[in-house]
Amino acid sequence: MEPSSQKPGGCCHGASSNPGGCCKSKLAEPKIEYGGCQNNSDDEYSQTEHKAVEIKSSQPSNKKKPKREIDDLEEIKAEGIEDLQEKFKHLKISKKLKAKLLKEEEERQKLRDYDPKIHCLKCKVVEASLVIRGDKMCEPCFSQSTIHRFKTSLRTNLKIWKDDMNLMCVSGGPNSMSMLHLMYTSLFGKAQRKLFFKVHVAHIDESVIYNWSEEKRQEQINLIVNTCQEYGFNYTIIPIENVFNIECLNPNTKEHTCVEEEKREIINQVFESNHENREKLVELLRYPSGICSNKEDFVFFLKKWVLLDFALRFEFKKLLLGCTGLSVTAKVMSDIAKGRGLSMPNNVSFVDDRYLEEIKFMNPMKDFLYNEINEYIRMNNVVHSGKNEPSLIDLKKGKTLPGGGSMNILCESFVTTLQDSNAQTMHTILRTLNKLNTGGAAGQEKVFCVLCYGIADNPTNLLEVGSHIKSVALDGKCTLMENGEKDTWDTDFEQHLCFGCKRIMENAVDKNKLIELLPPFILNSAGLL
Repeated sequence: MEPSSQKPGGCCHGASSNPGGCCKSKLAEPKIEYGGCQNNSDDEYSQTEHKAVEIKSSQPSNKKKPKREIDDLEEIKAEGIEDLQEKFKHLKISKKLKAKLLKEEEERQKLRDYDPKIHCLKCKVVEASLVIRGDKMCEPCFSQSTIHRFKTSLRTNLKIWKDDMNLMCVSGGPNSMSMLHLMYTSLFGKAQRKLFFKVHVAHIDESVIYNWSEEKRQEQINLIVNTCQEYGFNYTIIPIENVFNIECLNPNTKEHTCVEEEKREIINQVFESNHENREKLVELLRYPSGICSNKEDFVFFLKKWVLLDFALRFEFKKLLLGCTGLSVTAKVMSDIAKGRGLSMPNNVSFVDDRYLEEIKFMNPMKDFLYNEINEYIRMNNVVHSGKNEPSLIDLKKGKTLPGGGSMNILCESFVTTLQDSNAQTMHTILRTLNKLNTGGAAGQEKVFCVLCYGIADNPTNLLEVGSHIKSVALDGKCTLMENGEKDTWDTDFEQHLCFGCKRIMENAVDKNKLIELLPPFILNSAGLL
């Protein structure tokens, strides 16, 4: 009998196991450890296979550890991988950094494909269709840029903040109607960083000045009403002849108070015209000189007084005007030529606060050019009356004077011609005017004209006084001889006027009649009533 080949503590099949018998035995229930034989294993289970399993199990795991997420751009640069897709393949990059890398790659691709003769300067992808200030732009970028500049002007230059009550002065022309559309887009549009303040629209009915028919007057009013209803703005239509109903002595009186019921009454209202006041205004406008500039200035002053009175009565702090850079530049240049240069710093700035500390006239459109306004109107189908302001040239006899006798139109034409040849003309003029100062003495109280509320000055030489001077007293007071009698150059009323408004009185058809027909509050301010 051959000796058994079973090893102590092992199995006859050569498998290493705990003591307890053969792995084939049903009586034995061996506890198999690592490398041992298993129950019901085949006879072909060789020792070599056991050793292979043992060697494989003893080797360390080659499974890769998870990549550490990279969120620093410098770490990615240190890896030395240039291709973007290779970076994403071999490196674990955070979502935020991946988005940043994709954006940078997109910008680099834009620069590689960008052709300044064809593509938009801003996005560098779409072909340009507009030329603005010498730069080529596509329509989406131009629209986005225009809205952004308007909102920046409101926040930065005008300091308009949340819950401010603002009065938008809309005439129906392209400038004011485009401002109305920009305001609607800024408040209710899809643009980012919307504005949150209150807006009320005021329109001055000037039909009596231009002798419009009732049909044309109603057409103009319907334009304002329908636009405000479409945009969701409250509105008030005020006849310009209401200037005769103003009771304040001057804008620095704070007698204008109203209760909440009165504030609600002006919402979406069209004030009816008073026939008696209309006749007074028609009679008043007969006496300024036939030169168009004098009548234009007169109408402009009356409109500002009506708006100022309305704002004071119903507690509007800021009045927004639709004056673009062209209109501001032309107005300032014409005022200097007319003798109102002392008011230039107020006229050229974004904010005109000379009327009252609480009331400010503002120009949010001052940085816009006329061709930018035209393009914006075309792109957004903004409805307007066709002209920024009706012209008074047709009301005078003879149209042979330069600019039709209007200094404003003449200066506007001059600036437009220069602007067409050099895109930076208007901004150069405005920057230069901003640097000029009237040089008044520090702490000196300013005296304001009772008609235009510009800064009034005192004549210091004969050229300023005029050509009627006959003698100069030793105390420097200028006098004249009229009908053989010695008299002062100024009447009692003219002493309260600025140099430009004195010229209106001097050139009037009948100076005494013109003064007599002025609104009562102006005469009160001069101490004549």
